[in-house]
Amino acid sequence: MSNTNDILDQNPESVPDRAKRTPIPLPGGTAAQIEEGKLYQIKVHYTENGKVFEGYLRPWGANAATMYWDCVTLDSAYGGYPIKFRPKSTGRGSWYLECDDGYWLSLRNGWTYRSFEVNAIGWQILDGKIYNDFWGGPLCEDLKGPFPEGRFTGQDLPVILHDCSFELVTS
Repeated sequence: MSNTNDILDQNPESVPDRAKRTPIPLPGGTAAQIEEGKLYQIKVHYTENGKVFEGYLRPWGANAATMYWDCVTLDSAYGGYPIKFRPKSTGRGSWYLECDDGYWLSLRNGWTYRSFEVNAIGWQILDGKIYNDFWGGPLCEDLKGPFPEGRFTGQDLPVILHDCSFELVTS
């Protein structure tokens, strides 16, 4: 993700296709316990300049009228609520996460985004960090990203998300 224009690259190798790839193994660790079919939000923490902040994974925009609307951030261009996820087991100790808008949590060029089911990848929280079976390494955030200013999430970024948890949505 060294090139700030990577998100615009439509290289098919940079987008997962479940039918065409072999998932990578997740690292060892204590997995967060969740149940298939229930709704969860993902709560995260990040540390900058020695101060710990809390946030939730959120959509950047409500629809395609907003640039980068499908990206996942810790804030939102339109004040959106945290994404609610409905997990489905991968059968490998991780979860496909269906978003409440019908899209699925995935990666494109290392950036977290909402995509079609064919691009869904397995996710799991291990020892408080979020991992996936496509890229490897913990999920991170970057204040600026290659976008309008916002806290965009992805892989290999400056700030690692920590003390993450699946929070059950009860209402």
